[in-house]
Amino acid sequence: MFNGKSKHMAEPIPSSGLPNPEQPPPITEFSKWLGYHFTKDWRNIVKYPIALLAVCVFIIVVAWLITWHVVVPEKNEQLATKQEMIDNKQDRIDFLNKKLDESERDNDKLRSQNEEYASARAEKTFPLKKRIFILSDQIDEWASRVWAAGKKGDWNTLNSLNNEWQTRLESRYEVSVKQLDELGHYSQSVPPTLWFPQIQAPGVSGDMTNITSGLRQLANNLPDDEEP
Repeated sequence: MFNGKSKHMAEPIPSSGLPNPEQPPPITEFSKWLGYHFTKDWRNIVKYPIALLAVCVFIIVVAWLITWHVVVPEKNEQLATKQEMIDNKQDRIDFLNKKLDESERDNDKLRSQNEEYASARAEKTFPLKKRIFILSDQIDEWASRVWAAGKKGDWNTLNSLNNEWQTRLESRYEVSVKQLDELGHYSQSVPPTLWFPQIQAPGVSGDMTNITSGLRQLANNLPDDEEP
């Protein structure tokens, strides 16, 4: 007889704590759960094409829902953020371009003012007396060409000389006469203005030499460094 339990009876083997390989992953781990069942039951699934089609449709619907409600909004948000960054950069570029245009206009204005200042300074440092002598010689040379073209009736040359008077000599002549007058040097033989038809008129064209001579006489009354 045995008294109590036999010492030779097999004792239960303690569990090692390892997961049962036959136990499927929980459905919360959907990808593992799906892979497990597809690997294990694919033979049975193939036997039932309608069930296979239903599973595929289910997977497609789930993927579409995930894409539409998770992936697409996230991508839209990213695109909106990037578009906002692009718009901000474009606004910055437009602002800098506007400032650059303003700077270029200011630079052009300053450049023009510097040129005017340089011209005025050159005029100031170059004595009026010398400028009038140079102008008188230039008018004499120009008048000799006017008289020669008038004798020949060369109207093309006369028109060209008229343009030269207006653009090269007329304003300088008027400014010089005005500056002489401001310094107290005035002569009735030196009119304050001259225009081309007057120079061509009888009794005036022949007096151009008298006018330039009068300019030189007035200029001789100036000291070499005299300025208005």
